Amino acid sequence: KVNTLAVSTHRIVNSVHSTATSSFIRACMAFCYITIPSLEHPLQKLQLYILCAQTAYLNQSLSQGLQNTM
Repeated sequence: KVNTLAVSTHRIVNSVHSTATSSFIRACMAFCYITIPSLEHPLQKLQLYILCAQTAYLNQSLSQGLQNTM
């Protein structure tokens, strides 16, 4: 759901983020980075990390994308 919010935000702002929307995207990606380790299945974790990194890159949040791939 968090990735859906981030992609919807990207669509709404037409790829031109304001300070508020870019902060929102970073918060969404940070939420993913914090909550994914609580999952039990390794494959599910990997898939979600990749999805979050792709969402971060889509929203031009490179540091958050790199954080999700480590």
